[in-house]
Amino acid sequence: MVILLVLLFPALALTVDHGASTILGILFLSGIVVLCLKSRPVTGPIGKLLLLAILVYFAGIALNYALTDVSDFEVRRLKRYLRFLTVIPLLYLFVFVRLRQDYFWYAVVFGAGIIGAIAVGGSWAKIFSESHIYRVSGNTNPIIYGNVSLVLFGISLASIGYFQRRSNKHVIIPVIAAVLGLAACILSGTRGAWVALPVYIFLCLSFYWRSFSVRAKLLIIALGILLLGLVYAFPQTGVKGRVVQAQLGVMQYFNGQEVDSPLGIRFELWRFSWEIFKANPLIGDGPSGLVDRISAEVEAGNKDPMYLILNEPHSEYFRVLASFGAIGVLSFLAFYGLVLFIFYRAMRSKDDDVARLGLAGVVFVVGYMIVGLSASPLDYLRSIVFFVFFLALITALIVRYSAPET
Repeated sequence: MVILLVLLFPALALTVDHGASTILGILFLSGIVVLCLKSRPVTGPIGKLLLLAILVYFAGIALNYALTDVSDFEVRRLKRYLRFLTVIPLLYLFVFVRLRQDYFWYAVVFGAGIIGAIAVGGSWAKIFSESHIYRVSGNTNPIIYGNVSLVLFGISLASIGYFQRRSNKHVIIPVIAAVLGLAACILSGTRGAWVALPVYIFLCLSFYWRSFSVRAKLLIIALGILLLGLVYAFPQTGVKGRVVQAQLGVMQYFNGQEVDSPLGIRFELWRFSWEIFKANPLIGDGPSGLVDRISAEVEAGNKDPMYLILNEPHSEYFRVLASFGAIGVLSFLAFYGLVLFIFYRAMRSKDDDVARLGLAGVVFVVGYMIVGLSASPLDYLRSIVFFVFFLALITALIVRYSAPET
């Protein structure tokens, strides 16, 4: 049953309401059972390091809640951060059942393929029949949809070595999955996710570069340039329009011409977040501090009511800065640093299986970090569910394939 749920999770994450959370709930309860066993599986130093990362991050948030005056609503909001603790039973469950890496790689390419196919198929008619840019969103909002699609695109690229080991013909599987994942990301219109594309391509190319012939390298570069050119030039993708809109928004904001544009509002929210941090540098102003500041500005007539709709800074870093202060920022960065250390060390392994899994982990975490520049992926429940699932799964596989066979 665990294998089936792992295979289905990426495909259902953005396509079926409550699909991801239901699967995570089942796996979580199964993991609790494993933790209650007398002979719990051994996760070794890697498991301990991940546990430390999770506890450091959650402790920083919990400490802020304890030191600031938060509303009942924000106390209920704390439940979403409790989801990070589910990584622990999930890790033990995946190690206990001795999951093979095959299921992980096929789950990723299957998920990217399904999400991409639905995005392209469902939006095809609308893209060519509507004059404005159509943004696909699945069963969530376009930002989360674009971010998760981007992560699946990146891990699909990382899986090329696994499929190439089976045969050169199998490489077409991750390539198609990556193209469909990229298509879903592009059609979501999520500009913040697009920033990670060159980073993903660089990471995967640098990892596999020596295994490609000169002819293959030139072909990859040429196809990449051609694909990016077509995506930008083809108006129905919305890429050129979104890029031009961003350029115009930046120019207008810094020239003082238009502060209340979509991009201008984000810059203003970042400025609010920074001012809140300067006023409360140690612990911030609590999770509702920025919302209170926005409400006061709107009531005073200083800001457009649109600010009440976009009532969070659209940046993970500014959100943590304003809400949790220096304590929160340090725990947040320590969390990412420890997790990246686990995956980067695995990526440098001499064992090809472990190295590929490490690459997948680095791609996964770096994607969330880059997306966090212009969104708050670790503040949305659906995105958190996706994050904890893959964090536990990739780590468990590294634990298994790093340990000597018995």
